[in-house]
Amino acid sequence: KEFIRAAVVPAGYAVVGAAAFNGGVTHTLSPGIIILEMTGESAYTFPVLFGVMCAVFVARMFSDSVYTQITKDKNMPFLPDLRSKYFRLTAGELMDSNVPMLPRDARLSEIQQILKAVPKDEPVPIVNNLEEATLLGQVSTEDLRRHMAALRFSRKTVASNGLNYHLATDTITRRG
Repeated sequence: KEFIRAAVVPAGYAVVGAAAFNGGVTHTLSPGIIILEMTGESAYTFPVLFGVMCAVFVARMFSDSVYTQITKDKNMPFLPDLRSKYFRLTAGELMDSNVPMLPRDARLSEIQQILKAVPKDEPVPIVNNLEEATLLGQVSTEDLRRHMAALRFSRKTVASNGLNYHLATDTITRRG
């Protein structure tokens, strides 16, 4: 009953305005909660939260939050806006299921085929075998090309970056 009958004094409007302004700038509801905690007045709960929610709603329609804008201005990496046509897609609809994979015991000919299929600077997943496709790690195409070049100049075992090439079995295995 005290909440309903409480009179809001003119300073209360300043509190509501300050909370709404900060909520609009930051696009969050936390300024309203912080101001309610600081004032300790339950009479301002509804006006403060309603003002902050309205400010956040309007601000999100017209601008980025201050944090997003600072991140963009400093050319720092940030998460893009998720409100796009891809937002409603499931992972299965978005993923490409035909990813070239390198089995742990891949032969030289398989590695050459994968290097032709995968774009430059793309990682290639290393799996235990093609049937189970349990991910063991990944290797860059640059590392694979470097290993292939080393094999052309040397007919012995090449060991680098955790991969071993065995000439006798024509396979690459993970060291360790």
